[in-house]
Amino acid sequence: EKLERDHAKSHEYIQSLEEKIDTLERGQRSTCLEIRNIPCNKPETKEMLLKTVTEISRKLNVKMDSQEVKDIFRTKNKDPKITTVILDLTSVLTKEKVIQMFKKYNKEKPRLSTEDLKLPGPSQPIFISENLSAKMKRVFFLARDFAKMNNFKFCWTSSGKVFLRKTEGEGPILIRCENDIIKLKTTLV
Repeated sequence: EKLERDHAKSHEYIQSLEEKIDTLERGQRSTCLEIRNIPCNKPETKEMLLKTVTEISRKLNVKMDSQEVKDIFRTKNKDPKITTVILDLTSVLTKEKVIQMFKKYNKEKPRLSTEDLKLPGPSQPIFISENLSAKMKRVFFLARDFAKMNNFKFCWTSSGKVFLRKTEGEGPILIRCENDIIKLKTTLV
């Protein structure tokens, strides 16, 4: 019995530490964007990536100068064709403006593509999103799957958090972890 109590306490403590780590990661990534499908140049410099990002911001009608970019780099991946550019900005406001204008652009015009940016290679759509932690990427993946399977109309991220909404006008449901999805499944049954 004492072992079970100790185990339960340890489990609670581990969960609280995981939540703290997630909060720290979310804070660290609060100004970061992911840009996918930017063709890789060999050799590639930060200046080349910055030039591409400047062109994206021009297309999206977002004023952004180089002082607003803290860092920019390409992630490594097993498949060199599928890499992501991480753009770390100086403010959350600029990050949110880029995401907002990207969504607006894609609603009003054909999807932003490599062709629009005059990048080499076949035309591919450009994707811009928040840079989520590994845990939240998994939660977002599971939440999108859950939304499709259970006729939820909306699934999105904001400030590194995942949300679901069944229909227009309903309140959002915050999904913090995989367990929240499991709990939500049981309430629907």
